[in-house]
Amino acid sequence: MGWVLMPDLFFMYMFYQTTALGSKLPGAIWVAFLGGLLWDLRWSSLLGLNAIAYVGALMLVFWLWNLMPKSGRTPLIFASIMFMGHLCVAVFRLVVLGVTSQHMLHQVVLQQAYAVVLSFIFGFVFFKRGEKSNAS
Repeated sequence: MGWVLMPDLFFMYMFYQTTALGSKLPGAIWVAFLGGLLWDLRWSSLLGLNAIAYVGALMLVFWLWNLMPKSGRTPLIFASIMFMGHLCVAVFRLVVLGVTSQHMLHQVVLQQAYAVVLSFIFGFVFFKRGEKSNAS
């Protein structure tokens, strides 16, 4: 956790890929798993921690997204579900690693603030893509 937004962008793009672009979930699960392993190797954390977090959160948000009727899949719902998935990953890391320092909690709050902005940006992209596909 820190100032680097790549893991956040990776998870959010995986969600966008599986929902808005209609990629198949099994392929996305493997990509999320391998991406999580790469992040674990990069930051020398517990090997498989991010992989499990990404796969679990991706499956959860995909399931929530598919519970929604097509008429209810708005950009705000899209951004909210994306943010909730990202929050699940952050909370999972905190619980498993057991970090309770003020510095770490400050970074998690800052990371979630970035995630809100990124979620709304992806929601806007989702909305614009939907406008183009509905117009044709």
